[in-house]
Amino acid sequence: MRKLLVFLIRFVATYVVVFGLSAGVFIILANFLFQITQVYLEANVEIFPDLNFFNKRQSLIFLSTTQYEKDIKKTYPSIKDVLVIKQYPNSLYIKVTQRVPIVFMYTSTGIVYVDSDGYILPLLKYYSSLMLPQFDCQIVSGNSILLDAQLILALQILESISKSQLMRIQKLSCREEKNMEIKTDAFNILFLTSQSPQEIVSSLHFLIKQFTINASWPKSVDLRFDKKVIIP
Repeated sequence: MRKLLVFLIRFVATYVVVFGLSAGVFIILANFLFQITQVYLEANVEIFPDLNFFNKRQSLIFLSTTQYEKDIKKTYPSIKDVLVIKQYPNSLYIKVTQRVPIVFMYTSTGIVYVDSDGYILPLLKYYSSLMLPQFDCQIVSGNSILLDAQLILALQILESISKSQLMRIQKLSCREEKNMEIKTDAFNILFLTSQSPQEIVSSLHFLIKQFTINASWPKSVDLRFDKKVIIP
């Protein structure tokens, strides 16, 4: 019985040593054979201040694409979404969706650009050529993002109106609490940030059709109430 016990202990110890050595050899070989040597970026290279993030030595086989995507978005604020695909044995394919500014703001440090999620974007050269509306509100920001949820809702409503191509937006202004005003090339729009973008766009579609038929355009439209108020 004692001999059997000694045999089992020796067998298990030998198995553990062999398994440990095999695992070590596998890790070394995997790091060597599957070292990332090429990264293919499908993106506007201007959004990357530098490419040091992608020059880190790491093994493709042990790379978590989910974590890598999170790290890319954290490192480069101009990126809205990213897809990372492993291409064995040594390559990564990275497809980037860039954040797009929808307004600009004047601040004490100069002009800044903001997207519909409230992110204050790093300045890119081509932004200055965009015909964007002005965002005229007092803001509180942290970590390059607006902290006021009401302002973010207002930006998303502005984006919906802009995408509808009903009119050209010139300025988004804060009034009081949830009350906002959009100045366009046709008329001004008063609304609440608690309203849905779809509701506002639908109302504007209907009103613009009526204004066109009547060949008469108001100075302002107040959408804050169940009954829309037309201000001549």
